[in-house]
Amino acid sequence: MRYIINYTKKNNFIKDAVLTSKAEGNELGGQMKYTRPNVPKTVRNYVPHIDYRKNAFIIDATQKELDEIVAEIGFYDKNGNVITNAPLKNPNAPFWKHADLFIRLESSGTSLDDDDPLQKFWIKCFKADSRFRFAGDKIAPSLASRVQYTVSKITEDMSEKSQELDETYVAMKLLTSNEDNLEKLTSVLRAMGWLIKNPEPKIVRSSLMALITDKKHMYPKGSSENNIETFIRLMEAKTATLNLKGLIAEALSKNIINKDGSGQYFYGELKLGSNKNAIEEFLTKSDNSDIYGEIITKVKG
Repeated sequence: MRYIINYTKKNNFIKDAVLTSKAEGNELGGQMKYTRPNVPKTVRNYVPHIDYRKNAFIIDATQKELDEIVAEIGFYDKNGNVITNAPLKNPNAPFWKHADLFIRLESSGTSLDDDDPLQKFWIKCFKADSRFRFAGDKIAPSLASRVQYTVSKITEDMSEKSQELDETYVAMKLLTSNEDNLEKLTSVLRAMGWLIKNPEPKIVRSSLMALITDKKHMYPKGSSENNIETFIRLMEAKTATLNLKGLIAEALSKNIINKDGSGQYFYGELKLGSNKNAIEEFLTKSDNSDIYGEIITKVKG
């Protein structure tokens, strides 16, 4: 099976820029400038990942499976003997110290074929490394920020890119077809957690554009959907639903609704539920209309 490994972690030059000043005499002041950070590497050398707490290599293979792959690779030790094993708990073993035990990962994409023993070894390494996401595998939102590379089967990579283009097309169509509906766009933005008191049309549109392009793969806090998935769902939601989601987002930001250490949401001492959907269900029940009204009053106050 052939795979392609793509570097997918975005670099932020502005965030990494350093503000400096020129010294004039004995005083700092005068000319200020930003020092631009180095351009990100286009090639990165990768070596097997080791857990230093356990002093063992982390690979998606049993010791027996690994040794079979190592024997097929056919590295030689310093004495000219073929290396036939790689003890996971012995970082000083000849295989782990071999000069050729690294792989260059191109930012533009690196192709591997697991019919080749050494390339199969690297696939096993990536499978056990949280910095790599395999296409089709579900990943917890809390781990998504750690992902730097996406590994796809060649056919899956084409399918995933096609799906991503379709998703982006739908999101852009929804945004452009509603570009004059500022109330709708503002409600969606608020429901996604952006609190805007006096919305300016250009700011609302540009903020949403960023969420469905540059930030489309980011996960809003506490959500199992990324930004572009959330945007599409909210744009197709009814106005009442949008207003409720926006209200909850604002109530959370103002600590009117709070979350405890166990992940439960509370209004004062009143338990609302374990997630935002549960809060919505609680507030929309007719018996809880007075609580809903109280929260609206506090948010607007």
